[in-house]
Amino acid sequence: MDPEATVRKRKAAARGLRTPADVLAGLACDEDVDVRHLVARNVSAPVDVLAALARDGDEAVRYCVASNGSTQADVLAGLAGDRETSVQSAVAKHPSTPVDVLIAFVGNGRPSLLWKRLAQNPSTPVDVLEMLAEKGDLTVGYCLTTNPNTPPRLLPALAGNDEWSVRRGVVRSPNVTVDLLARLASDENPEVRLEVAWQSATPPEVLAALTGDTDERVQSRAVRHPSTPSEALVRLAKSDDTWAAEAAAEAATSRIAVAFGVDPENAEAIDYLRDQAWWEMTRDDPAVVIALALSPNA
Repeated sequence: MDPEATVRKRKAAARGLRTPADVLAGLACDEDVDVRHLVARNVSAPVDVLAALARDGDEAVRYCVASNGSTQADVLAGLAGDRETSVQSAVAKHPSTPVDVLIAFVGNGRPSLLWKRLAQNPSTPVDVLEMLAEKGDLTVGYCLTTNPNTPPRLLPALAGNDEWSVRRGVVRSPNVTVDLLARLASDENPEVRLEVAWQSATPPEVLAALTGDTDERVQSRAVRHPSTPSEALVRLAKSDDTWAAEAAAEAATSRIAVAFGVDPENAEAIDYLRDQAWWEMTRDDPAVVIALALSPNA
């Protein structure tokens, strides 16, 4: 058989999720490093095969073992002492890495990448996340905002970070509080305010304030947010800012059409309701009945 075809066959077996364990064990000793890479990545590889590959002389093979979701905790603990930072970083990010290993990484002499991976790891203990937050590292701070287990009590300090991307990360955090959203709605950077305008948890009163933002992107998103008070849209539709007034009128039209079944193209009916407190009405309200009578689809 053609040598290249033979290598392709071995690679296919190495990546196969149904490849027998004894075959994978043999391929773990293959002379072709790419074949060993594929075995190390294979989540179906037996634990003893992964343990053997953790001692492979190739850095990339060891990295693949450290990144494999099936790698056991004891193997990860061994790889934590690897001479290559890339391998250590994969261990730091692995959800099965023992807690004592994660804690030891905080004091590691090659911190930047390791701290970043620790900050991202949902298995990192809260007390370790607190230690990382105290480091003041920009990248680590951002990664902490992406971790679903970062406690809300750490977010206020991160919200005061000098780097706007970290503050935006706080807004995106699944644990952000409404108080922090309100605080960051007045951030000096429009990218942060824009993110606040996108969040489903942003309070209506904050969204109302953002409809008057000086940045058109922020204003536009706030106008289109489903939780923005309708009263705010009505006020903005009457403003001297032509673009903002048109955007607010369009948003109000959409809400009226959905709420009462009025054809959005029926300007007479829409205008009739838009000049009133339609958000407080029901379909049985006299004003709505009149508007529906004006509709050509009535």
